Amino acid sequence: MKSFSPFFLNKLLLVLALIYTGCVKDITPYPHLEGEITDILVEGMKSADIDMETRTVTLHLADTMNLERVRLYCLYVNEGSHILNNPDSLVDLTTPLTIKIESYPGQIYEWTILAENGIEYDFSVRNQIGSTVFNKDEHQVLVYVPFETRYDNIQVLSAKLGPLTSTIEPDPTTVHDFTSTRSFKVRYKEEETVWIVQVLHKDVPVETYAADAWAKKAYLSGSYKPSLGSPHFKYRQAGQDEWIDVSDNIDIKDGKASACIEGLTPNTKYEYVAFAGDTEGDLQSFTTELEAQVPNMNFDDWWLSGKVWFPNPEGNSTYCWDTANKGATLLGGPSSTKPEETHVVKGKACHMESIALIGVFAAGNVYTGVFVERQGTNAILDQGWPFSSRPASFHGYYDYKPVIVDKAKAPYTGEKGKMDRGLIYACLVDWDAPHRVNSSNKSTIMNLDTDPSIIALARMELDDTNGEYKEFNLNFEYRDNRKPTYVLICCCASRYADDFTGGVGSTLYIDEFEFLY
Repeated sequence: MKSFSPFFLNKLLLVLALIYTGCVKDITPYPHLEGEITDILVEGMKSADIDMETRTVTLHLADTMNLERVRLYCLYVNEGSHILNNPDSLVDLTTPLTIKIESYPGQIYEWTILAENGIEYDFSVRNQIGSTVFNKDEHQVLVYVPFETRYDNIQVLSAKLGPLTSTIEPDPTTVHDFTSTRSFKVRYKEEETVWIVQVLHKDVPVETYAADAWAKKAYLSGSYKPSLGSPHFKYRQAGQDEWIDVSDNIDIKDGKASACIEGLTPNTKYEYVAFAGDTEGDLQSFTTELEAQVPNMNFDDWWLSGKVWFPNPEGNSTYCWDTANKGATLLGGPSSTKPEETHVVKGKACHMESIALIGVFAAGNVYTGVFVERQGTNAILDQGWPFSSRPASFHGYYDYKPVIVDKAKAPYTGEKGKMDRGLIYACLVDWDAPHRVNSSNKSTIMNLDTDPSIIALARMELDDTNGEYKEFNLNFEYRDNRKPTYVLICCCASRYADDFTGGVGSTLYIDEFEFLY
């Protein structure tokens, strides 16, 4: 038999390998990616349920929302996918909205967005035991109180038995005798519904109330009979075995106990129980809030449309911030708010300058919300970004260079000739929808000192920082413990810009904003 040299064998094997690889189809597996909606924010949204299996998003909106015109703030899909039929910023949700998502390798997935604006019913009385029972089909309400509470001395604290703009007759807060059932007429537009309310006694030695949970702390409360022993609480993270006892710093008043626990983990479920001695109440659970932030608080994302700068990623998917730029450019001026790439703390910053256009003063500004339109020299704005967490403080950096006020109108004509001052503030509010402002109607401009919708406020007026960034950390001053629905952040190169007063040339830089919890 003829033998072959190793060199010849190597060449032969190489040729055979090339022939084989040229004839066999490449079966290397490629990654398969499903197109998914991962998050969504719309006007008046209270919550959203995203079902990956059925590819359905169910939006729960405020009961006052008009489903025919719902503003879409952002719609996120998973990385590697994109939306084929990107919806407009205003969408009609009276019928299901279909979203088509394309993902690798050329797969198209259809998602359905549904919306409902259900009514949140409420009827509470002083010293109430447990939650109110609502029979929505029969329009009946059942409330429990302790045996020592007289039926003819009931104090109604709050009542909502229809949509937000509905009325109740008689006013429940003026009705105190519930010896027998009471009837209330609820009117909404042309409809009238009669609700029946009954108050009954219930004996509960110890009751655990619902907790008021923030991101890193929670307020616990409950009622107890003093004869059973001293009140205290126990809590634990859901799924764990060990309970933590809370017996110090208990506030006691009129048979009720409360305490604040701190050091909790954000976005985490906990369980807790109220005790009186060894007698325990029912188990309650709560979930701490998110350490939520507003998109683009570092002001690194910008896009240019014509000569209008927007402090958002390109497109409408995350349209969170707006400025007076659209109004200024319509009057022939430049963008008074624009990105800054050299004088920054990190990445990019926001540069605002007060200007004058056709003799009208216009301060450089930025705010969470949407510039709707300009009517002559007046602006229509929708202020606010959906937000439901309660931060402890507002942190960031600013550099402010003011000039002498040379434009002034009533009631600030006395400011002319004085040094201008800037303004930064953030407020948490409980609006049902973004706040519509018309600059020609001063009553639509929110009064930061007296507006009842404000839950918490952090603000400061700015002086000259001599060309350097200054760090700030403003504590939120909470006026009560309501849960917010929106946050309004506003920064302005001239504090009295709403009244067309300030110095042309006053300049404000801001960068790296964040909420601290």
